[in-house]
This record gives sequence, C-alpha cells and structure tokens, in this order.
Amino acid sequence: MHFSTKNYDSKKTSQYFYKAGRILAIGGLPGYVKWCESGYTRPVYKHIQSFLTVCVVSFVVMEVGAFFTQTNLTERQQTDLLVLGFCHPILMTYPFILTYHRERIRNLLYRLCVTLKKVYNDVEVERRMTRSATLYSISIVLNIYSALISYGYEEMLHVIRTGEYLFVKNSSVIVEEDGTFMPVITAWPDVKDESNLAHISRIACYLIWWVCMTRICAAFYLIIIITGCLCFQYTNLQSYFYSLNDIFEQAGETDRENAEHKYEEAFKVGIQLHAETLWCTRQCQVICSIVYSLQIVLNVATFSVLMLQMTNSERTLASTIKTVVSCAALLCTTGMSMWNAGNVTIEATHLPTAMYCSGWHLCRGRSSLRVRKLLVVAMIQAQRHVVIHGFGIMEISYRAYVTMVKTSYSVFSLLY
Repeated sequence: MHFSTKNYDSKKTSQYFYKAGRILAIGGLPGYVKWCESGYTRPVYKHIQSFLTVCVVSFVVMEVGAFFTQTNLTERQQTDLLVLGFCHPILMTYPFILTYHRERIRNLLYRLCVTLKKVYNDVEVERRMTRSATLYSISIVLNIYSALISYGYEEMLHVIRTGEYLFVKNSSVIVEEDGTFMPVITAWPDVKDESNLAHISRIACYLIWWVCMTRICAAFYLIIIITGCLCFQYTNLQSYFYSLNDIFEQAGETDRENAEHKYEEAFKVGIQLHAETLWCTRQCQVICSIVYSLQIVLNVATFSVLMLQMTNSERTLASTIKTVVSCAALLCTTGMSMWNAGNVTIEATHLPTAMYCSGWHLCRGRSSLRVRKLLVVAMIQAQRHVVIHGFGIMEISYRAYVTMVKTSYSVFSLLY
C-alpha cells in the first residue's frame, strides 16, 4: 500500500494518544498505546498500581462478603448493598478482561491509528474522532463520579441530621438509626460498630471505592477509544474513495491513460484498506463482546432495582438525588459505549456508496472493464452487515440500547 492523497501528520494524533496513554496508566491500564510512551513505566509506579489493585480486589470481596456477615441492615442499606454488591464484581472484571487482551489491543490501535493512517488520513475525520472520544469519555467520568459524590452526600446529610436529632432530644428517645458515615457496606466493620477503627475503616473503604471507579472509568475510556477509532476508520475510508475523483480532475484530458492506471491502482489500495479495516472489526469483536454482554446484564438488573428503590425508599431530597444520579450514570455509561459501537455499523453502511462515487465511470476501454469488476467485488464485500455483537447474537446498536432500556422497565413493572 503506497497511495496517499493526503500526507499523514501524526503530530495531533500522537499528542492525543500520548495524553490517552497517561490517563489509562493512571487508571491502572498502562502500555496500551505502544507508539506513545506514557512515562508511567518506572518500578515505583508498578508497585503502587499493584498495591492499589490488591486494595480494590479486597474491597470488592468485602462487599460480596457483606451479604453473609451484615445482618442488622436497614431497608435502605439492604438496597444499597444489593445494588453495589452486584455491580462492582461485574464492573471490576472489565479491566482484567482488557488486560488479558492487552497485546491484541496494542496491535489493533497501532493498526488503526498508525499503519492505516500512513496510507491515507483525512485531517477533518481525525479531528472529529478525537473530539468524539473526548466528549464520550468526559460524559462517562462525570456521570460515574457524580454517583459517587451523591452516595457520600446522602451519608453526610444522614450523619448531620442524626447528630442534630440526638442533641435536641438527647436522653428522651431511643434512635433506631445511628449517625454513622457508611456510603458502602462491607463485610467488616459491622454496621453497629461505632469504634474509631470502624469509622476510619469506612472512610478508607469510600476512598478505595473512588480508586475502584477510576479503574472502571479507564476501562470504559479504552473501549470508547477502540470503537471510536474503528468507527472513524470507516469514515476515513469513505473520504478515501470520494477523493479518488481528484485523480481525473488533476490529470485532465491530456493524461487520461496515466490517470486511469493511477485510479485503478488507488482503488486496489482502497480494497486492501477495507480488508484491513474488516480485520480490525473482528479484533474489536473479540475484545469487547464480553464487556458489552456483561454491561447489558448489569444495566437491566441494576436499573430495575434502582427504580424499585426509588418507589420504596424514604422520600428525601438526598435519597432522590442519589437514585436519580445513579440511574443517569448507569444509562449514560451503557449508552455511550453502545452508541459508539453502533456508529461502527452506521459508518460501514455508507462505504458502498463512497465506492460507487469514486469516479469509476471516468475510466474507458479495457481499464473501465477491469475497474468495474473490481468495483462489483468491493461493493459486494462492503455491503455485508458489519456489526459488533453481545452474547454472540445481539447487535450492539442504538436500537439495541432502546430495547434494553424498555426491557429494564418491563422487569421493574413485573416486580413492582
């Protein structure tokens, strides 16, 4: 592959992926952008990340253990334990799944962002790709961290309200619910334990929860980068085929034969680029299918429980904010990842039109015959449905997302 109508300027892309590599490294996923060193390769950093990994895994195990050890929970605490104790073990598998596919991801990103771009790169498409990935990732991070803050905010209000209540009434009443800061329930300490060590442990668990969700944000960010690069590679391919018309416009009538030969060679390069892009699509399917499948299960189950919590819990402002923000974070996180994968299908469907409009009709004689045969074969290949699947059969798309939300509400209606 040697044809290129636009010079590849890797500066902007390299800057973006250098920053992306640093963000992923901070989130516990270093070394995925192999052509841009992140700077987080020193042994000290590796030891810190290993220690944080142990802390996060221990935190999730303690959450699951709370189902067996905590027997004095209020209704609100039981619902929180059910939601978080179900979500976190599933969410924490995402970084480990991506780590398992690290070498595959490194090669895929290098193919999409360097190898294919050296053949042809539309700067405007590249700009749209970085802008889209940034927007999607910021939306996910803001929603996830808003949910974390809402849990802490509700517990702080609970502590303040309970403290004031005890001060006014003091010895005249017995309060059933103490003023303990407990945003997340773990196997230890017990909910009735009010020792200083227990309070410190609960605060530490809340901080580790932030580290845990940072890891999950990094996993979603990497998935968005992979699917975003794949989506805009199909857009870049469309731009490539449309640009082939320029060959005849620049040549004019005097150099027609040379232009036809150049077009034929360029079209063959486009077919090879498409074949490489289809290979990238298959790699993306292998990497992301399990994550998408788990996310759909998590979304349906957790969204149903959150809506039940909204109808059955106490009607306070803090509780309502927490539930609404948690639902928004869940729907936004699932939506952003599924929409990005759905964009791959949409952009791939536009490719046959770009091939047809590439200027083949300007060829004459034997060149026209050869080009038409190439065009038919290429368009047949491009018309095959390109889609990323979950569970091996479910298409990840906008329509699938709407169906999933409707299913969640149907489950809620059945339970309620």
